[in-house]
Amino acid sequence: MAEGSVDPLHGNSAVDIKFMVENVYRDAIIRQVRCGSFIAHMCFPQNKTENIRAILSKENHHQQMKATELFLDYLKDGKEPKDYLLFVQLLEENEYDSIAKVLRGESTLDGETHKEQLRLIQFFSEDISKEIDFNVMFPKLLEDDWLDDEDSQLLQSLAKNTGKIPAARWLVLVVLPRRKENWFKLFLQLLEDHGYQELFDWIHGDSTEESQNEVYSGDMSVDEVDGTVRMNVVTASGDGYSDSGVNDPAPENNLSIPGSGGNMNINVYDRLKSAYSDPESVNKWRESSMKTQPDRHDIRDDVSTGTGSSCEDNTLLEFDIDELSMTPEMLAARDKIQSLENRPYQDELVRAAAGGDSVIIVAPTGCGKTVVALRIMQEHLTKMKGKGLPSKIAFFANEVTLVDQQHELCQGHLDSRYKTTKIVGETKYTSAVTTKELLAQSDLLVMTPQIIVDALENKTLESLCVFSLIIFDECHHIREKHPTNKIMIHYMGMKQSSDTNMKLPQVVGLTASVGVGKMKEGDGAKGALAHIIHLCANMDAKGGIVTVREHTESLAEYANHVESAIEMAKERTSDQFKDCIVAKIMGPIEERIIEEHGKSTDKLNHIKNIAKEVIPCLAKGTCWYTQWLGKLYSDKFLRIKDPTLRRFFLTCVKHLSVYNKALTLNVDCRAHDAMNYVVTQMSTIYPARQFRTSTDDWLFSLYTDNREKLKAESAPDSNVNPKLIVLRSLMVDQIKKKKDSRILVLVKTRDLARALVQWMLEDPGMRKLSPVVVTGCGATTDQGGMTRNQQLEAVRNFKWGTSRIAVATSVAEEGMDVAKCSRVIRYEYVSNEIGMIQARGRASRVPDGTYVTLTSKDDVAKKEQSNMRLESVMDEAVNILQKQIQEDPVAFGEQIEKFQKEDKVSRETERIKEAKQPFTDEESVLTA
Repeated sequence: MAEGSVDPLHGNSAVDIKFMVENVYRDAIIRQVRCGSFIAHMCFPQNKTENIRAILSKENHHQQMKATELFLDYLKDGKEPKDYLLFVQLLEENEYDSIAKVLRGESTLDGETHKEQLRLIQFFSEDISKEIDFNVMFPKLLEDDWLDDEDSQLLQSLAKNTGKIPAARWLVLVVLPRRKENWFKLFLQLLEDHGYQELFDWIHGDSTEESQNEVYSGDMSVDEVDGTVRMNVVTASGDGYSDSGVNDPAPENNLSIPGSGGNMNINVYDRLKSAYSDPESVNKWRESSMKTQPDRHDIRDDVSTGTGSSCEDNTLLEFDIDELSMTPEMLAARDKIQSLENRPYQDELVRAAAGGDSVIIVAPTGCGKTVVALRIMQEHLTKMKGKGLPSKIAFFANEVTLVDQQHELCQGHLDSRYKTTKIVGETKYTSAVTTKELLAQSDLLVMTPQIIVDALENKTLESLCVFSLIIFDECHHIREKHPTNKIMIHYMGMKQSSDTNMKLPQVVGLTASVGVGKMKEGDGAKGALAHIIHLCANMDAKGGIVTVREHTESLAEYANHVESAIEMAKERTSDQFKDCIVAKIMGPIEERIIEEHGKSTDKLNHIKNIAKEVIPCLAKGTCWYTQWLGKLYSDKFLRIKDPTLRRFFLTCVKHLSVYNKALTLNVDCRAHDAMNYVVTQMSTIYPARQFRTSTDDWLFSLYTDNREKLKAESAPDSNVNPKLIVLRSLMVDQIKKKKDSRILVLVKTRDLARALVQWMLEDPGMRKLSPVVVTGCGATTDQGGMTRNQQLEAVRNFKWGTSRIAVATSVAEEGMDVAKCSRVIRYEYVSNEIGMIQARGRASRVPDGTYVTLTSKDDVAKKEQSNMRLESVMDEAVNILQKQIQEDPVAFGEQIEKFQKEDKVSRETERIKEAKQPFTDEESVLTA
């Protein structure tokens, strides 16, 4: 075909299409088209094809855009206009209809409309992602050609590995706008067809008059545009998704959007603009949402409701709600960047790291260790840049909330010449900027350690030598398989390599407690000393342990003493709910397991005596039973080769696990909450009719046969848990003592955290304290985890908002700075001496803070008492080590080297051992 010839099927010539691709629609194509399925059809040289495929192998939207950009560059380099006709044909075949029609001259692309629609979808993305059932909509998306094979595989992989919500978020922000010409209208129709009327009404703007008058609240965090690279979970790649231009003028009042039926209510645009330009509006919407949105964990219909009034008093009802609401002073404190004063003891700690030695700084919680880190970083950057030397800092915090907290402090106080960036794991699929690019752009990166672990493993980052300083917050975690230790193992590999010219970064650790390791109390300070030296070896901290020794009086002015106590509570004297589950359900399941094993011993050679496995574990409703079930599941039943038998045993274990978890909730909360959990789980694990077996039906019949009895025994006002009465009194007493108190309740599991908050919300007095749940981002929301935005919102509301109580898992145990937190309650939860010191430290910001361990179990109380004694042993060991280093620093350095060499041999031995292990048939069953 001649250069100026016309496409035989359509109007535009090859030259026209070439011009439009290169000069008009290039950016839109880069954002919306993934070129993976095009490459094989183009006459590109082999090396260029491989370049594109290498980029596409990284499942990241930014990389896909980069690959498409490279594809267009190669297309242009070929200087063959006819190749552009082939490109349009490939677009059409791969269902990029809207762009193909534009290039053929059959349609026009309204960039502003597309951008506004993308902004609307971004605005509602968190709500859409949490509300829609990805698995239900997936077949329809395939049927209607929203997805190609690559999209389908990626979404299924996301759903499997990270949960349905991240998969839905990727679908909404990245996949949907790609293919359909009227994608916005079609997606709204898809929502309506699947029964998501409320979402449809909100986005479409055709809601009722009442809903139009309500204000909207989403889980969207609003960042100020300050030139710093922002990594937000609702931010995707491309102009349509970016934060740039969020302050554009509002559309005219007569705006009608093509593709939405012309009925898009301008009210939606007003809300959208307000969300970006007025943070106070967002706060109001959030508060409104908390009042009007139904709780996702509401009690199911077949369980009776109640308030649990038998364990309440009227103390809190006497308070005016205004006394517990957010005051102007609190708002001002929230918004103010606190000025930093130079304290003498902080100067002492900063000087210890100023010489470039790697050290571990140990100081009490609440005394400003992050401020010390900030000053160390400021001095380091100033010194290095003043000498013309390369400088870059990595600041690691172990939790997302702490990354945000530390980044905020650095943003507010680090010299504005230095660029600060934060990165957390949830941005992996939504960031438009790679870790490598962020490293190049930034002077300081505040991040979770897994970010760098991943970057080192996938070779995005070749070496830690790019950094001149590495700071670890809560550095006591640097051991075994923790991500921080993986970073230091890489550091050790560089140190122990033959490359003598390699410049290693300085390493600084911060902690309130180095711990005593696995030593027993009888080992005394000697055992603790060995653990602390090993920690120094892990961090290559030849500068040793640094504490405040000269300015102890200055430290005493700011390090508040926290009163500690162990509160013992009674358990129920009788428990008919537990008795029913154990005798009528769990007992028969265990008996059936033994019976089936007896019938099939020839197929179960690896399980010699199942009765011996089952009968000894009588501690139902405990973590011991959970561990035993896990061992039975993985070590025994997963290895059964007969699929029918394997399914029988695994299904029985799944049901036992549900009832055991319900019993653990019953022990520490209400039977009512335990029953809610059973009801929810049974509706989930009972298969659809076509997939059921006789085992499924039998197990479900055990539940239905006993359901009415369990409902009766789990009524909220019956058989009140005495521990809840004590827990309530500890919280009420603190509020009576100090009305602006914040109370942090720490528990072991996500399920218990949610159950306790539900109990509080059903109590008229406790409800006034607006309790919130704070759990980690590692688990999916289906598993009781939180999204990053949910977590941030809960923490902010506890710090500065109306929430006086936060019930949290260990995610809030370390580092979370809440100025008004005056009581920490560890409820039926104890760990080691480090955990005790960290948890107690949450109450150290006020002069009269208290720390209480509430338990009904003697072993928990004894463990906490042991922790208190081990803290003294740790302090003694630190003093001994500091004296040893002062007397003979060379000997200390030799001890460090000895540990490092031993660890290297141990790692190499483990690597060889793993490499030699054959892949057996039994292991193939485990992965089936």
